[in-house]
Amino acid sequence: MSGRGGHTGATMMDSELRKYIGKSALDKQLIRHVQSVLPADDGELDQWLADSLPRQAYNEFVSVICAALLEGRHVDPRHLTQGGVILAAVGILPEVVMRMRQGNVPEYLLQSVDVNIPRRHKGLILAVLAVWCRLHRSSVFPPRLLEFAREMARQPDEDHSIPDWLVFVASMTGDQGLADLVRKSNRYLAPEAEWKKAHAAVSTFEKRLADVPNKSMLDVFGEQGERIVAYASTMRRSVPRTGRNEPCPCGSGKKYKRCCFDKDQERLRHSTSIEGVTDEEFDAAPEAHLTADSFEHLPWERIDRIDPTKLPPGLIEPYFAALIRMGVFDRLADSFEKIEYTEALHPTWRTAAVLVVMRQRRDLAERLVSIRRRAGFPDDDLDDVIRFFLIEDDPSAWLSFLEERMDTALADEDPNALWHLAQAVAFSKYPALGVFVCRSVAPLLSTKEASSVLEDLSKARDRLNLLPEDPITDVVDKVWAKENDETGQSEAVQEALQALEAKRREARELKEAIERSERDLKRAEAALAQGASTAAAADGENEVTRSLRRKIGMLTHNLKGVHNERNAFRRKYEEAQEHIGELNSQTPTAPDRSSSDMKDSAEDELLLPQDSPATHPVRLIDFPRNFDQRLRDVPRQVARATMTMLGRMAAGEPAAFVGAVRLKACPTVTRLRIGIDWRLLFRLLQDRIEVVDLIPRQDLERKIRTLSS
Repeated sequence: MSGRGGHTGATMMDSELRKYIGKSALDKQLIRHVQSVLPADDGELDQWLADSLPRQAYNEFVSVICAALLEGRHVDPRHLTQGGVILAAVGILPEVVMRMRQGNVPEYLLQSVDVNIPRRHKGLILAVLAVWCRLHRSSVFPPRLLEFAREMARQPDEDHSIPDWLVFVASMTGDQGLADLVRKSNRYLAPEAEWKKAHAAVSTFEKRLADVPNKSMLDVFGEQGERIVAYASTMRRSVPRTGRNEPCPCGSGKKYKRCCFDKDQERLRHSTSIEGVTDEEFDAAPEAHLTADSFEHLPWERIDRIDPTKLPPGLIEPYFAALIRMGVFDRLADSFEKIEYTEALHPTWRTAAVLVVMRQRRDLAERLVSIRRRAGFPDDDLDDVIRFFLIEDDPSAWLSFLEERMDTALADEDPNALWHLAQAVAFSKYPALGVFVCRSVAPLLSTKEASSVLEDLSKARDRLNLLPEDPITDVVDKVWAKENDETGQSEAVQEALQALEAKRREARELKEAIERSERDLKRAEAALAQGASTAAAADGENEVTRSLRRKIGMLTHNLKGVHNERNAFRRKYEEAQEHIGELNSQTPTAPDRSSSDMKDSAEDELLLPQDSPATHPVRLIDFPRNFDQRLRDVPRQVARATMTMLGRMAAGEPAAFVGAVRLKACPTVTRLRIGIDWRLLFRLLQDRIEVVDLIPRQDLERKIRTLSS
């Protein structure tokens, strides 16, 4: 083949060339060869790249984009929307992106992470994007960069490389809120030394990326590479597993190794996520090989080939669910337009529409609503969050609709309507109003709905750059505690409420400390503004203000951590309530004692009957040696609950002694439950409470034997 100037579009798209690239290893030799056949026309080159990804020709896409950059050709950054994750997967995203110095590189990269891709790839993309903006846009970052990064920081970490990428983003953007989230969510970063080490790596990473354009693109590749067979998919065998010396499955009577082994090995190289199906077979007729379960493992490059009009009715729902899970809402809207909206598809349509609204995609929201209208369905029964979003650019219409919905909610007092109204306003362009609506609604809702509203409220406060803790959370927690006292709920519920109460007090103390420090800072700044008689005095005032700001920053960081822990306990309370509801809804057909009940029964055998209620005096508390270490060893909420109960008993509070029962084998020792899994043992003397130990539930019997001996 001749050089770049001698190729036409037809030659460039030649099937033999495609086949050669597809079967080649991704190495220097391939890049040089592709470079030699690049079309001279930039339009043809752009079309080649655009055509490769829909065909899942990843070797082709990577080799063409690298060969083009090696030759100094222009590459349109729009190819990063679908190609960014592929480049991240093969480890060359920084080398490609940092050679693109113009265009909407950050915006296209952000589109690439707005789908369900592996978190490690998403973290790398965000970090590279942040460095690119710092170097080429004077640190002007896309608004959604921090939204994606904070969302990642709140999720459980399954890959310890992710916090490093998020540290880079926090450092590049200077966002303290993201830094606090990353540090709180990843305990190994809590020590100051580890945090400084992570920050030191930021400078190295930035310098490495800044130096990328000064090196050859070929340096990225080795002399020998490997072919990209598939991206982010679980492979299933396209032929049954057979031992080499076993009879061949074809029935020839020969050993497998002497018959179909070589042919099957070639077939295995083209396996897909569907058992028994090769690439070629799937691509020829993808709809014929699908089941509802196969959508769980099907990668995007396979789903992208499916024509929804050819799917049987039973596979339409799993197909749309897969598109929603992957976050490819553009394709979902295209598919709805092809098969049209039906009432049976409304739950799927609604989920997609709400998620589109949360992503602020007005174009897609309008398309989805238009599809529904064409099917003859009016807008009157749309969710509030969708209707508010569609008219929020018309303040008069928005305010009129808000008044109408509030009037209806006041008349009906329907908790479900209140919940959806609060969500709609919280996600609107008026987050401050959303905070007040959520405040008014949350105390009136059930546990599940209230938890959801409080999370929406926290996100609205984030948009306003306010502290995460809102005063209404204290009110809601107190309402829950009162309901629990009145109904006598399970230990799991009580434990969650005790933890919530402890976190409420901790949050209140931190907020009070922040308010005091802010008042001190204002006084110090006022004194500084009045001027100082000497430079030394001025420096002293400056040091005072700097110290106070550091203190406020630390307290704010701690408050955000407490807020996250409080949300976790609130979810635990919600789960416990749901579990109770499930148990109550079941109709028992025969006595069925759970393992927990049996354990309680076995424990009851070790105890004397509950003593009659009595009036208790105020007592002092005697702690055993090293009890402080014991409190540090148990979960924090257990330690807090233990000290709370001891304080209440020492004060003589009658309710604190409910459940305190003496041991049969050692009647001078009393047992008190701390949550589900811990037991506090103590002696109740005339003027003192003598603490014996705090032990796990399963150790109680062994401890009793020790005490009685």
